[in-house]
Order: sequence, then structure tokens, then C-alpha cells
Amino acid sequence: MRVIYFSVMMAAFFSTNVYCLDRGIYFGKENLNFRLSKLVGRTYDRKIYIDLESKKSDVLKRKFDNYNVETLPSELEAQDNEIVYIGISNYGVAESAGKKWLHDNAYCIFLDRKTGALLYQAEPQKCLGEWVDSLHWKDSLGVVIDFTKVDRSFWYGEIKK
Repeated sequence: MRVIYFSVMMAAFFSTNVYCLDRGIYFGKENLNFRLSKLVGRTYDRKIYIDLESKKSDVLKRKFDNYNVETLPSELEAQDNEIVYIGISNYGVAESAGKKWLHDNAYCIFLDRKTGALLYQAEPQKCLGEWVDSLHWKDSLGVVIDFTKVDRSFWYGEIKK
């Protein structure tokens, strides 16, 4: 039942403002101002929200001022784990000698599907990889992130030794 609901919500991703990833976790669009829109080449950012006490809260706001979810809905739909891998980019506008340009950094995050907790943030080299099983991510260099050792009680988990 959950997979069907998730598939229907994913199909509606680009045609609606908000869709639900799982209980209380939403992806939504945030409109950009005209100047920023011209620099980034789009009119909105895709954001990650969670309902906390009936109030919509941006999951990554404490971590990034400007970010965009880069992972495609079809890639999210293919992940049937309790932890979901999401590619993001954070960006800013740099200015020098009166000229402005966009700079951005790619990251990936691993989000607990049930709570919305940000379990792990990785640099691009760890983002290329695949799920070994539902709780282990293996990056392109062969390093495995073991999510059974990530403290899920905090928004930003630490790997336990």
C-alpha cells in the first residue's frame, strides 16, 4: 500500500507544489526572486519539509540557506529503504568588481524516511554509490556507511565507533 501511495505522489511531483515522501515529510517548491532566478536558471527551489506540531519546518534550513533537491522523483521512488538518499546542491551568489556569479556545491544527504532526521551528509565522492542493503551505502571507492551505527535521536547523526 505504501509503495502505491508513494508512486502516485511521485508521479504528481512536478505538477503540484508539494508531495509527501512519507509520514509528515514533504518536498515542496519555494519561489525565487527574479534576480536569483536569472542566475540559477529556474524560478523555484525544491525543498524538504517536515510537519512538526502542525507547523511546516524546512529540514535543511539549519544547515543551508540556499539549496535545491537535485534527485529526480524516479530515483527517490526506486529507493524502498527506511533511509533515503537525496542529492542536493547548496548555492550562493558571489560578487567581485561589480560582477555577480553563482557558485554551488553538490552534496548528498541520507534522511530517515519515518522521522525526517538528517542522518548523514556526504561530500560528492561518497554520493556516487549504491545501497548494499537497506541500512548500508557503499560509495564508489568501496567505503561502506553503516546506518545501524548512526544515532537517530538527533537531526544530524554521528557515526558511533
